[in-house]
Amino acid sequence: MNISDGNKRFDILLCIAAVYYIFYSFLQSNTMFAQQWNAIYGIPLRLYHISEVIILFFAILAVITEEKRERQLLYTVLILTGMVNMTMLLIMWPAFAGRSMRFWMRLGAATTLIMFAFTIISALTGHISMYGHDNGPLAYGMINRTNFSFTVLFLIISFGVLKKGRFRFYTYIILYLITAITFYLVTAKNSMICTVLFITLCLAGQLYDRFIHNEKISRVFTGIQKYFLDYSFIIAYGLFRLLVGMKDKLGELVPKYPFLGNFVLRLDTAQRTADMPFSLFGRHIAESGNEKNYFVVDSFMARSPAMDGLIVFVILMLVFTYFMIRARRLKAHPVYFAFMVMALYAITDPSFTGPDLNFLIALPFACWDVYMSKAEAEA
Repeated sequence: MNISDGNKRFDILLCIAAVYYIFYSFLQSNTMFAQQWNAIYGIPLRLYHISEVIILFFAILAVITEEKRERQLLYTVLILTGMVNMTMLLIMWPAFAGRSMRFWMRLGAATTLIMFAFTIISALTGHISMYGHDNGPLAYGMINRTNFSFTVLFLIISFGVLKKGRFRFYTYIILYLITAITFYLVTAKNSMICTVLFITLCLAGQLYDRFIHNEKISRVFTGIQKYFLDYSFIIAYGLFRLLVGMKDKLGELVPKYPFLGNFVLRLDTAQRTADMPFSLFGRHIAESGNEKNYFVVDSFMARSPAMDGLIVFVILMLVFTYFMIRARRLKAHPVYFAFMVMALYAITDPSFTGPDLNFLIALPFACWDVYMSKAEAEA
């Protein structure tokens, strides 16, 4: 049952809460406002907690109004686990269940874009620093240069998902140019690789459908998806653990290939994290960005098992896999491409799980009306 069908006006409250959640999370997690403006705390922080309570209310309402018992049980488990581990993403999943993917993707992406533009303008006008928190390279008001590139990546992914991965060919040129300019400005290699990969996958899919489409080839592609690529996150975790085991050998290559330095450092941090005591429900890990004592758990594949705990990590991996399976069945190719890219991205960073950057991540149980007919969406 889609609870938003019963009372559209009532959903305005959820819209306000979601927009404020993105607004505050974006400022707090990605920008220099958190470093330089005390005003981001106090009343704004209280309103943020109110927005969380409203989202929780709608999640509970989803349980009450859901007609299928297995869904009720699933949503209840997600809510309780999210509350115990303070993982808001798990609570968002039932809160937005049955709601329009098209509407919420547009609202989330538009809010992120506005906050991104606001941050850059604030930096250019001197209201916040143009540099990151460590006074390093130019970050244009973001907390560091990588957060700038993260935002560009997920805005392009949102655009691609909403456009069904179908663009005029000059649009692809524009998207590649945006990626190149972003890399020139902030030199974030992981985001650049992931952005280029997503755009190229969309382009390849469009060219295939337009010029090559062949049923035999399509069945082969579908088989590869079904038996291999659907499990991209699990495969990425296995690859990550393999790379951690090879970190010493990779470290020997750093003098010859300096660009590997940051990645090897992340693998070393991941190994130190893995050596900590096992935890079902997560634990606090004191991180430090000090150059003399650098210990920041950058990778999702290391951070989530350690800080969220094994239970939440397994739930996240299962739902991400469900996302991919559903995308394949609905032929929602851009969503599928997006999650393939996110699986690769998860090896180096956890920010793709933040709805303030990537609202798609909050909508696995939404009505995928971007890729369904009106009749299917209403069924």
